Amino acid sequence: MRMGRSLVIIGAAVASLAFGAAANASTTVSWNGFSDFNSASISFAPISANQLTSISGPGTYEGVGYTTTSFSLYLDLNGSWTDVLNWSVPAVSKGANPPEYLLSSISTPINFSSALVSGIKLTSSPSGQWFDPNYETFSQWWCDSNSETFTFTNTSIGGGGQGTTPLPAAAWMFGSVLAGAGGLQRWRGRNKRRSVTVAA
Repeated sequence: MRMGRSLVIIGAAVASLAFGAAANASTTVSWNGFSDFNSASISFAPISANQLTSISGPGTYEGVGYTTTSFSLYLDLNGSWTDVLNWSVPAVSKGANPPEYLLSSISTPINFSSALVSGIKLTSSPSGQWFDPNYETFSQWWCDSNSETFTFTNTSIGGGGQGTTPLPAAAWMFGSVLAGAGGLQRWRGRNKRRSVTVAA
């Protein structure tokens, strides 16, 4: 009897952990557009998400120098470009070089209503010179691992899409088997007691 209860508890714990892992599945998208630009976008297979969890990589942004420069991050949510973040950098002294900042330094996570995410767009205003744009080093054709990456998460119902690491099906099966074994153990215990009663 005790063994049966233990198996049921273990099975329930495994199933709970499995559900928790699935509910927080993340998908990472690599920037595959222009490496240096003033405004650009990329598209990808739709991902169910409600959070841009993190940004990483070598991508930088800088202002034009002579005036304040505004930047925006848009996401394609359910087929519509949605502005999810705005920031700016101030002008610098005449003759000074504008500082560069890593895009990964902006504050994350960025939350939004659950949707299918299928694109990322970055804009800036005013635009930098063609030889010195406001966004730089977002992708390197000779080394994909050095591209800017964006990680999305569905914190409510689980993520999906390219780059997602799915929960192994064996985990669900293991939990079900343990729970079933516990139920079988209890059923046998009841039948045994019933047999003893009839014999008496």
